[in-house]
This record gives sequence, structure tokens and C-alpha cells, in this order.
Amino acid sequence: MEDNGFSPLPEWVEPPESPTATPELLHKYPLTFSDFHTSKVYNAGWLRNVPYLREVMPDPTLQIHPETARPRGIAPGDWVIVESLYGVVKVKAT
Repeated sequence: MEDNGFSPLPEWVEPPESPTATPELLHKYPLTFSDFHTSKVYNAGWLRNVPYLREVMPDPTLQIHPETARPRGIAPGDWVIVESLYGVVKVKAT
């Protein structure tokens, strides 16, 4: 890779809307979303259209740590609105 002008190791690139790049957004968006595909049945949005997978996991979910959920009044099974600069989604807390 290096011989062809590329870094031989991965490099971190700061996201445009991160706490350090845009600290003014922290008051409105205090949490950082991480999408690391921990669902046992979904790894892409188009799979929501597969009937069997909808039976296995019928609702879109949000995995949130209890210590983060508690002060926000979120309990497992609650429907939660997740909002960003780019839109809104309604998901079920797990």
C-alpha cells in the first residue's frame, strides 16, 4: 500500500459533527450514536423487508446503557425518538 501512495495502516478521520469538531451541537445532541450492527438478524436496512426476519425482530431497536437511559426516563421496551441534524427515527429501547 505504501509503495502505491497509501497509508499502510488505517487512519482516524474526525467526523464532521463530532463533539470536538462542532462543540456547539453538544447542548442539543449530547449523545453520540454508534451503529455497529449488533442485531442478530439485521445488518442492512433492506433486510427489514424480509418477512421471516420481521417475525424474529419486528421492531427497530436502540441499544442504550441503563445509566444513560435512566436520567432520560427510558426503560427497556419504551419507544424512543432519536433525532439528529439529518432526521428523526422512532425505535424501541432494549
